[in-house]
Amino acid sequence: MTWVVYNILFCIGYLLLLPHFLLRMLRRGGYRKNFSERFGVYHASKRETFAQDRIWVHAVSVGEVQLALALIDAFRAADPTLRFVVSTTTSTGYAILAQRKHKHDVHIYFPVDFPFVVRRVVGLIRPRAVVLLECELWPNFLRCLSRHAIPVWVVNGRISERSFNGYRKVRFFFRRAAAWVHTFFVQTEQDAARLRALGAASIQILGSAKFDVPIPNETSYARAQSIVTKAGMDPSGMFWVMGSTWPGEEACLLAVLRSLRNQYPALQAILVPRHAERGTLIEGVLRESGLPYVRRSTMTTSSERGQPPAVLLADTTGELAGYYMLATFVFVGKSMASNHGGQNPVEPAALGKAVVTGENMENFSGVMGDLRAAHAIEVASDFTQLEKICTRFITDDSYRRNLGERAAALVAERRGVMDRSARLILAELAQSQR
Repeated sequence: MTWVVYNILFCIGYLLLLPHFLLRMLRRGGYRKNFSERFGVYHASKRETFAQDRIWVHAVSVGEVQLALALIDAFRAADPTLRFVVSTTTSTGYAILAQRKHKHDVHIYFPVDFPFVVRRVVGLIRPRAVVLLECELWPNFLRCLSRHAIPVWVVNGRISERSFNGYRKVRFFFRRAAAWVHTFFVQTEQDAARLRALGAASIQILGSAKFDVPIPNETSYARAQSIVTKAGMDPSGMFWVMGSTWPGEEACLLAVLRSLRNQYPALQAILVPRHAERGTLIEGVLRESGLPYVRRSTMTTSSERGQPPAVLLADTTGELAGYYMLATFVFVGKSMASNHGGQNPVEPAALGKAVVTGENMENFSGVMGDLRAAHAIEVASDFTQLEKICTRFITDDSYRRNLGERAAALVAERRGVMDRSARLILAELAQSQR
């Protein structure tokens, strides 16, 4: 009876969200591509690669995809023969996996949690084990894995206060789903306490894997230099990288940039929206700002001949790491205006960059707590304060450099969660096969 109720409610909820999915397809072409994979329908060439004793790693979005790639590297360091299926929920995460996954691995969209869909997908892949990044627990999926005796681990588990309050309302379903997880590897004692209150049993505190983001290589840096040079910008000049921005942030950031350039005309910016598909909309915002710009996807320019662009609109995927390497200082988006949750500040921090975010960084509360305690990041309450912080980054080289050095040192100190997670999982798998 429990599963009948859940499936009825899930079906109703999915149907109610269907107009939202259709609208997203119209607005963002990348979301429409390969959408059938969400229902377990794959190209024949992809199906042929599935059943090879793979470990299935699921990463919801871009931030988790970065961690998934780091985890897979840790697995391969221990056993180079391992093969993986990597799933994601978002089109941007899917695009990054297509670019950066290992040649022997397969990337797919995560299946919708209908019983007939997950049964089909699990039957096709027949994974050796499943690893979920953070705490996205889908009951039908976990139930199906349990019936096939496929063990599940949660890595970098985190339960925000908002999620905790939501899960408490459906505690019965959560407790049943959590019982099918072999072990939760969580970030903090608070996460562990919340999971215990929801009925989870096997929990280990390993720290935050957010610090395990891959460090980009010189190829990424050279590519970023080539792009800005082609755009007509000075690759050796001062760059403000606006990373992973969301709606409502771009117009305000450009207003701050315009004000800063009145005093520091050599300042250049690279604006990297979280969703590249929004490029055309953001180009309209750029036109209204009056700032000369180049659009990365087309390399078209608004600049008059001889006038260097002030902004590179980087509406492509997979290049943010290189831009962070080029940055003088960085703003991390989804943290201001009406946006909440934040994007990953560890990526630029690991590179020793001076980083500023807004206050709305709930998805990275543990990381932000560590960075703030180390005086390794700036936080702006509004765009007026953001301008003041950026002004200090521009004028005070020593402060900017010291902030970045403290950030890089903290990240280096906290790395290693993915290595520990991979070793523990492989040890458990080896023991279970004896």
